[in-house]
Amino acid sequence: MILMKFIFICGSLEPGRDGVGDYVRRFAGELISRGHSAVGLALNDRFIQEFSIDVQITRQADLPVLRLPSLDYSKAHIELVKGWIDKFNPDLLSLQFVPFAFNPKGLPFGLVKYLNLLGENRNWHIMFHELWVGRPRKFSFKRAIMSFLQQHHIKTLIKILKPANVHTHLPVFQSMLKSLGVSAKGLPLFSNIEMQSLGGQAVQSESIFRLIFFSQIDSNDILYRAIKSICKAANIKGFKPELLIVSGNSKKVSFAKSYYSQVPFLNKITATGFLSDKEISDYLSTGSVGVTPIPRHALGKSGSVAALISAGLPVLAPIVMENFLTEDMGFFDEELRKVILTNVVEINTWKIARDHAPKASNSIALEIIADKFLADLIIT
Repeated sequence: MILMKFIFICGSLEPGRDGVGDYVRRFAGELISRGHSAVGLALNDRFIQEFSIDVQITRQADLPVLRLPSLDYSKAHIELVKGWIDKFNPDLLSLQFVPFAFNPKGLPFGLVKYLNLLGENRNWHIMFHELWVGRPRKFSFKRAIMSFLQQHHIKTLIKILKPANVHTHLPVFQSMLKSLGVSAKGLPLFSNIEMQSLGGQAVQSESIFRLIFFSQIDSNDILYRAIKSICKAANIKGFKPELLIVSGNSKKVSFAKSYYSQVPFLNKITATGFLSDKEISDYLSTGSVGVTPIPRHALGKSGSVAALISAGLPVLAPIVMENFLTEDMGFFDEELRKVILTNVVEINTWKIARDHAPKASNSIALEIIADKFLADLIIT
């Protein structure tokens, strides 16, 4: 095995406060545990007030990080950051791209030139977590301009950095990048929550059918009807349906509890409040099925969906966004598609998905995804 040196570049690296930062920490930690070297670089970290060099602890390894409170294009600043990069001398600079991570309006003008100066004559990799904002049938002129400018920015990013390696989490993003002439490989998203055990077993013995909202929670008619349908199906088979809200915004939780309290056959609704990763894992392991308001085409880039699947749960995902097909499941892997429930009118539909869940969980294990990442790399 050839050992390599990586710098992962993102917006923020505040533990538990930034999804991409948490992704970087776990991913880099996994590579370090294999003998590679990796550091994290946060270029626009809104959680700090001044320049910071630190070490962040992961389950796999300690990760050295450089955190900057905001993008600064001054010559002195560029020389300082470039000196830090050159001292580490990475084989690969990996940009974890989210436009809003580098600018609150999603338009990080100056970023491409800045990155090119930092990584002059070095190998680049880009993980596109997000692309440009979409254009639904009814959209404002302002949104259209933003979409155009973000698309132009991504074209420039590719043209200037010339990455030999490009990944993304979603098939729809792969198609959008292809429209720009960019060949991107699919890389599944792993859970940022370390799972201790597969779910389902703890509640089935008690005849409880537990639906779980994790992190993402919403209240709308589509979700209401889907939850009503699965609760009815579970009740017919002798289960006692209940809804558990793990974490979540307190105002949203309060409204959701009131909204879903009208669902027939739903015996109980509870909420946990803020939890540690270990506590989240324990609660998810008691579930029968996860519920998500994430549109079906975007499931593959949702950390909460990845956590539910990693806990061994099928996921009820009834929402289809405008301009997308009902068949767009948001995954490259067929095993992951098999655990997504669009609706449940008979409990056997859930049982089939539940039986696939352990295999689907394995397909997004961090170790498996790291293997694929390393196998896909082209280093010039």
